Amino acid sequence: MRTKALLLGAAIGAISLATSMAQVYSVNIVGYVNTPILTGFNLVCNPLNASGGNTIGNVIPNPPVALSVYKYTATGYVIANYDTEFAEWDAPGMTCEPGAALFINNYGTNITWTFVGEVPTGTQAQTIRQGYNMVSSIIPKSGALQTDLGYDPSHGAGTGDTVYKYVNNGSGGGGYLIFNYDGEFEEWDVQPNINVGEGFWVLRGGTAIPWSQTFNVGS
Repeated sequence: MRTKALLLGAAIGAISLATSMAQVYSVNIVGYVNTPILTGFNLVCNPLNASGGNTIGNVIPNPPVALSVYKYTATGYVIANYDTEFAEWDAPGMTCEPGAALFINNYGTNITWTFVGEVPTGTQAQTIRQGYNMVSSIIPKSGALQTDLGYDPSHGAGTGDTVYKYVNNGSGGGGYLIFNYDGEFEEWDVQPNINVGEGFWVLRGGTAIPWSQTFNVGS
């Protein structure tokens, strides 16, 4: 578990894409986040509570390109598809709240989507199950997953966690960066840094936990 983070899939020529994933332009109670959704697959999230509710039809109401959105749950994927010809989602009620992650397949050209809404404040929590979880930070803050964002990895001999960050290479392909936490030695090979607007996978080796985070305006 002490290997360096690896890049899987197609060769990634521009790792800087991950660090420029999204930019926050407001830390007021209402703000907006610009998130690139490139051709091909993108692992992103809705980082704000949208007025009118956090459904895909409300959060991304009229994209200019055809999209398929995959949300992973305890029972598998929930999928919503956007048809540009009819300008409608086949499952507009699919939820996409802060803390959830969205695998979005963009069938068209690169776009930037602006998520608009209220910043989640106070203490927020989500459950990280044993096994695979496709999640995001529930508060709009970037930083190291454990030391800055408060994730508590699995502890103890013979256990640990693996985090997978998907990076789109800008040409329709992409691959994963992999980060391992050794529960016996209680250390990361490389601790992952998470950006605002970014989703990721957590393979949790230990028991389920609540991942609690606190955010206050101006912090």
